[in-house]
Amino acid sequence: MGSAFYTLTSFLAKKTSPGTASLIAAIVFVFILVQNIEANETYYFKPDYTRILREVYGLNPFPEAWEISSVLKNRTKEGDIIGVLGAEPQVFIYTGRRGPSPHDMAILLYGGAGIRSQEWQDAYIADVEKAKPQYFVCFNNQISLWSDVTDPKLFRWFQDYMATYYELEGIADTVGPFETHYVWDDKVPAYPIKEKDPVVYVFKRKSA
Repeated sequence: MGSAFYTLTSFLAKKTSPGTASLIAAIVFVFILVQNIEANETYYFKPDYTRILREVYGLNPFPEAWEISSVLKNRTKEGDIIGVLGAEPQVFIYTGRRGPSPHDMAILLYGGAGIRSQEWQDAYIADVEKAKPQYFVCFNNQISLWSDVTDPKLFRWFQDYMATYYELEGIADTVGPFETHYVWDDKVPAYPIKEKDPVVYVFKRKSA
């Protein structure tokens, strides 16, 4: 924008005075700005954040992470621990809750890449079993899990651990680019899940 303004001003200055050139260029750019704002009024002042995120990032579960985090923030208290299986550290920020391990992201980003992945996975599993998170959020899609490079050992452990100590409390089922079904509590058992849909599972630790 700045370079365009300078170019237009320089061009006009050859045909008129510098002051007049600057004034004309300013009027042109104000006109363009007003036209742009009027044409995109909804985007600027009443944005549909889900649609914007989908158009820019595709099916990355950014809207789902926000919605689920909003619920979990109300269902937890300060000091509670939330586990996240997936590449969505924003859950910790949105909820204001910490994760169970220093390796919350590293084991997923480097799993299977041969960079101490086995050591980090073992450390993560030990940290989780010690911390006993009140909730665990599993982002079940290839974008989040990098499932083509992650050591399957982690998933085997996760499935067994969830089945033993946790119960399913929430589901976010992305059935279309701009439609996600959020299901909680007693409605979860009856909800039919299609395996091809990206799904986020929310597990709550069982009462002792």
